[in-house]
Amino acid sequence: MKKNNAIILFFSFLVINTTLAFGQTGSIKGVISDKKTKETIVGANIYVEGTTIGTTTNLEGQYELKNLKSGVYNIIVSFISYKKQLFQNVKVSSKEPVTINVELEEEVTSIAGVEVTATRKKDTEVSIINSIKNSDAVVSGVSSQQISKSPDKDASEVVRRIPGVTIIDDRFIVVRGLSERYNTVLLNGSGTPSSESDVKAFSFDVIPSSAIDRILVFKTPSAELPADFAGANIQIVSKNIPEKNTFSISYNSGFKSSTTAKSFHKYDGGATDMFGFDDGTRAIPSVIPSTQDFQAIINNPTAVNKQLRTDFGRAFGKTWESYANKAPIDQSASVFFARKFKVKKVNISNLSTLSYSNSYSFSENTLASYISYDTINDKSVSSYQFNDKVYSQTVAVNGLMNWAFVLNAKNSIEFKNIFNQQGISKTTLRDGLENNRGVYIQSTELSFNERTLYSGQLNGSHHFFDEKSVLTWTLGYSAALRKQPDVRRLTKTLGFDQDPESPYFNQYSLYFPNRADPELAGRLFTNMNEKLKVFGADLVQKINVLKSLQPSLKMGIYFENKDRAFNSRLFGFVRNSSTPWDIGYKPVDVIFSDTNINSQKGIRIDEATNPSDSYTAQTQLGAGYLMAKFIAFKRITVSGGVRIEKYALNLSSRNANYSKYEKKTDTLDFFPSVNISCQINEKNLLRLAYGKTINRPEFREIAPYIFYNFEEKAGVYGNQELKSAYIQNLDIRYEAYPSANEMINVGVFYKKFFNPIEAVAINAGSGKNITFKNAETAESFGAELDARKSLKFINSSNRFFSWVNDMSVVLNASLIKSSVTVIDPLERDKNRPMQGQSPYIINTGLFYQNDSAQFSVTLLYNVIGPRIAFVGTVDDPHIYEMPRNLLDLSVSKKFGSHLSVKLGVKNLLNQRIVFQQEEAVYLSSSPTTLTKRIQETKSTIPGSQFNLGITYVF
Repeated sequence: MKKNNAIILFFSFLVINTTLAFGQTGSIKGVISDKKTKETIVGANIYVEGTTIGTTTNLEGQYELKNLKSGVYNIIVSFISYKKQLFQNVKVSSKEPVTINVELEEEVTSIAGVEVTATRKKDTEVSIINSIKNSDAVVSGVSSQQISKSPDKDASEVVRRIPGVTIIDDRFIVVRGLSERYNTVLLNGSGTPSSESDVKAFSFDVIPSSAIDRILVFKTPSAELPADFAGANIQIVSKNIPEKNTFSISYNSGFKSSTTAKSFHKYDGGATDMFGFDDGTRAIPSVIPSTQDFQAIINNPTAVNKQLRTDFGRAFGKTWESYANKAPIDQSASVFFARKFKVKKVNISNLSTLSYSNSYSFSENTLASYISYDTINDKSVSSYQFNDKVYSQTVAVNGLMNWAFVLNAKNSIEFKNIFNQQGISKTTLRDGLENNRGVYIQSTELSFNERTLYSGQLNGSHHFFDEKSVLTWTLGYSAALRKQPDVRRLTKTLGFDQDPESPYFNQYSLYFPNRADPELAGRLFTNMNEKLKVFGADLVQKINVLKSLQPSLKMGIYFENKDRAFNSRLFGFVRNSSTPWDIGYKPVDVIFSDTNINSQKGIRIDEATNPSDSYTAQTQLGAGYLMAKFIAFKRITVSGGVRIEKYALNLSSRNANYSKYEKKTDTLDFFPSVNISCQINEKNLLRLAYGKTINRPEFREIAPYIFYNFEEKAGVYGNQELKSAYIQNLDIRYEAYPSANEMINVGVFYKKFFNPIEAVAINAGSGKNITFKNAETAESFGAELDARKSLKFINSSNRFFSWVNDMSVVLNASLIKSSVTVIDPLERDKNRPMQGQSPYIINTGLFYQNDSAQFSVTLLYNVIGPRIAFVGTVDDPHIYEMPRNLLDLSVSKKFGSHLSVKLGVKNLLNQRIVFQQEEAVYLSSSPTTLTKRIQETKSTIPGSQFNLGITYVF
């Protein structure tokens, strides 16, 4: 009886199907290695000429062709970037295995003076596992091959599949349960700018999954890595050198259970909204002078200045309200282009992608804040309780253009470029009760968030002295732009007119303040521009002395210059002293007509921009490192070194009297690290790692600017006294590699924080204020499991259950306990978990891959434990983000060699996202018993999403 087993063989993007027959008597085995370096080759292909019988080498370069009938065979050995070898007339019998050890030579072909060199693939699951095994540091990763099996659309969703990694706000990543602020991101070897004005984090949603070659997450320090991290150093590598010329187009459509074909509110924007940027429709009118000149006009109310102020008010756009229609299906399309060609002696390749997406989403949210607890009636007393209906349309244009120039076998240069343009048009309709004022309100926010990101790197790799010296370098430039032009907010109140005989009785009235207010007829304009320049170089030198130790030195330098310019202006309409009392009851378009914008009996424009609402900031980072690596006692590899970083920060703003405010920092720090691995045997190793790192405050966390966050109903401001946090890191990990595409890693870690930086929420009556502070110390203990296992070991002989042989499982789990020590008398708890730290994380996936049928199914599950979103005070409990279960399904099918179809379902369980507080009180009915009560501060149901994608390869 025979049974077919599909074995994936990677020739770049080429997949070879092989079939092994059971019940045979002979075999061929051996080891495949590199002829020059003598290193074994993982994933090399060995197969019988003229048949589909074959196998691949494991992590030790070993292979075995089993169950061969007695006879004579021709055996072919091949691997990408190596010369193929043919062994003819190999005699196989049942007496003993035939051994064929092969040394492959790299493929360097000379054609009319042109030297063509192949490039090894690094985007497969086998290559990622090999990178993890051979890394000096503790690292996890995901390949583009695994990405292709999931329904993930961008990098933020991809990294969620990596051990110990979770996502918050759909774009920021959390590693080992730590807040997003504790991560550093490198894109193609270069630092990344932030497109967020209020968060120390990189927005991973700006990189489409189709552009990713691989992602590596380094969890332990190493001298060659930037020292500013405690969670992880995340390295994103975009696709570059293709194996062959390719052109493909893809189209995807999506259906959201909570949005598609349902009522959807939007407002009129500009003509270029469909491309993700504003065409100037939302810009500050050109007649509006600078803030100081505007306020001078306000403070000198002459007849001329009153007329100028009237003209200013009438110059603003008249769109204040949304309208409803039906939400269409989500759509996206992309084009993929890859070419290889030669120009004289240079082998050139280009990989380019261009994608466009237009998606819609709706969520119904609750928002609440609490000021006290009614112990008599056993219920919470809120300062406000709102219901928000949020409608968002997101347009994204993504482009990637990467070039590779292989000059010869030892020298290559790459030029990589990523561009992302994203525009989010959002309408929020709010209604609820403000208990502090005793009124019911209705509010509207119309906003447009425009984000632009460009990242480009020029990379070089050069080999000298018979591969004993390797020099790599990176020259990078990145720019991030974020605009929020003309955010418009209106608030209406109920019950202003208490006369039952009045025509306005029990109606909502538009509320106008005496001074411009961000909530009340306010118009907010913000703009942030950040630029990053990077240069880095690394040299690896093998040393000939003491060859038994295989010593090598690695040294490098890194320079980074970051500049940010941020400005914000707040305008708003206010009442005149003679404005009729009932003006707020009129229709909105009538209220804001030119007739009613005047300086007598209508409304007038005002500006409440503070000098601190704008700032500029610069950082300069100069770093150098030296590290050594050697092998001791044949099995122990030691890699250690020290990194030196000189860091300077200068932030400039203005105080209330327009005097200059400056915050300066200039430090020099040393960061030692050591990574030790013990090769227990061919398939098992043990790692030990230690290192010191730092976590520096971000511009926004120290800037005096106060930003009003409508979604959270909170003011966000910086802390000028914030200090850098220093972290001691210790890791121990056991790793097992049963086969080339399997691994089981178990580890524990410990971190000691000094001056950890946390986000704090302070109740402000009408809302809350969010700021940042240092705790005294913190500790974090954790255990991790990372397993990838094929189910072929079940080896079912029953045809009905033979599909099990094509399945594999991935399990990633982390269990973490953290504790913070504080000395602030306003702190609620002296010992508690760290802000942003999850106590547990589980990521798991079940994969089915049938190569003969070109069919695959992927089921992915993710959950995180409760974590503190905002630290509380003595009077206010901490706000926790609660766990929710995520389940995603992806099904794909190829038809021939050209057409493929993928069906994806995200968030199948559709559980609520909940933020809550836990209040402990002594009830009047039980004054001696401490009773715990839950107060929900925010919740939403995001909805499930169904996607259908079609790709055609020409």
